[in-house]
Amino acid sequence: MKAILLNDAGGLGKFEMNDKCAVRTGRFLEIMAHALSYSLEEFLEAALSAACFEKINNMCTVFAESEVISLTTQASGMR
Repeated sequence: MKAILLNDAGGLGKFEMNDKCAVRTGRFLEIMAHALSYSLEEFLEAALSAACFEKINNMCTVFAESEVISLTTQASGMR
């Protein structure tokens, strides 16, 4: 869900986005970047240059974030 408050001139006054159900939104990407300790720009660059990828099974942002954290913990234990 997105909420946009317009100012008196009809321009953007305030913008809020729900991150509890952010699938198919930019907020989902922001949350995944944060879970991997990337800025959004770094996250996008890493995604474009990745040699391989891990499939995330959850569409729910909350569960996907948990899955990403679990996958990174497993990967760091393999090193």
